[in-house]
Amino acid sequence: MFFRYRAVTSAYYRGAVGAMLVYDITKRETFDHIPRWLEELRAHADKNIVIILIGNKSDLEDQRAIPTEDDAKEFAEKEGLFFLETSALNATNVENSFNALMSEIFNTNLSEEANIGVDPWCVSVDTANRWSKSFAKKKQRLIPTTTDLVDEVWKNRPDSQMSPVVVHPLEFAGRSAFDKLEELRSKLKQESARGYVIAALDEVAWLYNICGTDVTYCPAAHALRFSMWTRRKYPLRQVIISKGLL
Repeated sequence: MFFRYRAVTSAYYRGAVGAMLVYDITKRETFDHIPRWLEELRAHADKNIVIILIGNKSDLEDQRAIPTEDDAKEFAEKEGLFFLETSALNATNVENSFNALMSEIFNTNLSEEANIGVDPWCVSVDTANRWSKSFAKKKQRLIPTTTDLVDEVWKNRPDSQMSPVVVHPLEFAGRSAFDKLEELRSKLKQESARGYVIAALDEVAWLYNICGTDVTYCPAAHALRFSMWTRRKYPLRQVIISKGLL
C-alpha cells in the first residue's frame, strides 16, 4: 500500500500543517510502515507540521499485535509525536484525536494572545471548553462569532439536497436510540431543563443511530433535534428538517 501511493504523496503533503498517522493495532505490518510515512511527511510537508500517531481498533484488545507501552508509545516519544489509541467502532478518542491535533496546530502556528474565531453552532460545549483550555497555554482566546463567516462569503451556495437516512443496525451502533434518549432525558432533569436543542449534525446522527446521504461520502444528515425531558413519540421524519427550513 505504501509504494502504491508513494508517487502522489508529495503533492498532497505540500503546505500541510497537521497529519494523522494511523495504524491498525491488530496488524503489525501497518505499524511497521509508519516510519516510512513519517519520513515522507517530514520531507514534503511544512517544517512545523503537527503529527499525531494513532493506533486504531482499540476495541479489539484480544487481537492486539502492537503493545501500547513497548512499541507505539516509545516510538511516538522518540519521534516527538502525539499518541492516542482510538476505536472507530465505538468512537473512543476519535473526537479527542481531532481536537488534540487542531489545538496543537493553532498553538504552533499562531502568535501568543491570538484570538481564534469559532461558529458556536458548529461545536459542542465540551469541545469548546477543551479548545479554550488548550489555547490558554499561549494566552490565546476562543471567540464565538455572531454569524457563520463561510456563509458570508459563499454567495453561490447550491441548494441543500434532502435524501433518506440509513439506520445503523444495533450491532454497529452499540446502543439503541431509545436508550440514548432515555439517558438524555435523565440529564435534562438533572439540569432542570425542560428541553434541549441539538444542532451538531454528528450528535443528531449518533443519538438516532443514523447515517445521512445528503452529501456524497459524508455520513451527516441535515438535521435538528429538540429533546424534552418527557417522553414523546415523534416520527423520525419530524426530526429531519424540511427543505423549506434550510
